[in-house]
Amino acid sequence: MSSSPVLNLTSVSGGFPFQTKQISMAGKVKVLLGAVEGSATTRKAGSTNGYFAPKSQTSDSPLTLSVNHAEVWLENGRIYIRDLDSPFGTFVNDVRIESNFALKTGDILVLGKFLIRNMNTPADITDDPVEVYCC
Repeated sequence: MSSSPVLNLTSVSGGFPFQTKQISMAGKVKVLLGAVEGSATTRKAGSTNGYFAPKSQTSDSPLTLSVNHAEVWLENGRIYIRDLDSPFGTFVNDVRIESNFALKTGDILVLGKFLIRNMNTPADITDDPVEVYCC
């Protein structure tokens, strides 16, 4: 009996802190990766979904992570990722992905990017991308 494919996401040391995620891909068409939007949303970050809460659970500060940032899916036994036209991009092993990309164990996935602040950067945008070890 084969085991169900699982997408494992673990925060990289020094990156955006979050609880390790283990997302079962069995029976799912696509899994959305994105930010929790404000405190009034029904979307909750959890260890079995692709939602990421702001650093402070009491803060509504946006990340460089879009609400609908990227999606992952299972195809022919492999897990793929695609950026959903997010303004800050999706990167695998420091390369911005522009199309469907097959993930492998040990890949470093970055959702968003570090911002270089200047006087025009809104104060409520945090500098932290979501950087994870994957699969």
